[in-house]
Amino acid sequence: MSDALKARDAKDVEDAVRWALAEGKTLEVAGRGSKRGLGRPSQTDLTLDLSGLSGVTLYEPEELVLSAKAGTPLAEIEHLVESKHQQLAFEPMDYGPILGGRFGAGTLGGALAANLSGPRRIKAGAARDHFLGVSAVSGRAETFKSTTHNFNQGVFKLPFVACDTFGRGDGWLEFRVGIDDTELWQSLRGNQESGRF
Repeated sequence: MSDALKARDAKDVEDAVRWALAEGKTLEVAGRGSKRGLGRPSQTDLTLDLSGLSGVTLYEPEELVLSAKAGTPLAEIEHLVESKHQQLAFEPMDYGPILGGRFGAGTLGGALAANLSGPRRIKAGAARDHFLGVSAVSGRAETFKSTTHNFNQGVFKLPFVACDTFGRGDGWLEFRVGIDDTELWQSLRGNQESGRF
């Protein structure tokens, strides 16, 4: 594994990218590394560790929206939304144990960067389908933001394209995702099964 630069905030990410550009170094952008076993190993000079960028920054259960920093553990987010009878609709899978890592090490950033969803993907859509926005640092060390507050505003192009990149190209800082109301889904399913729809 290459040496690591550990970012504590957005300025650290900008500074690391700016330094790498000036020195001609390549960076691997990683959170907790739970998906490193997927694909070919990264061939970079340094790792930009975003695991220090952690925490939920916005949670509005009534609006079904949540924002969190890139290194926020999925387990923390799932616990928070479950307390309000909600869930991440794309049902992110924990790849740590499958790839020889720890259980519960996955982050929101990793789930969205890999666009790896669980079994509900067929019914509820992939991670990218619930991705409402991103704040990131570009490969030119410029911070940018592309976000919307809800699904009806339709400003999805940049977040949608950013999925499946495995974090290559940008240092992601924070994400906004839509969440599902578990009780609402259960009542709709019950109505459908009983013939009320």
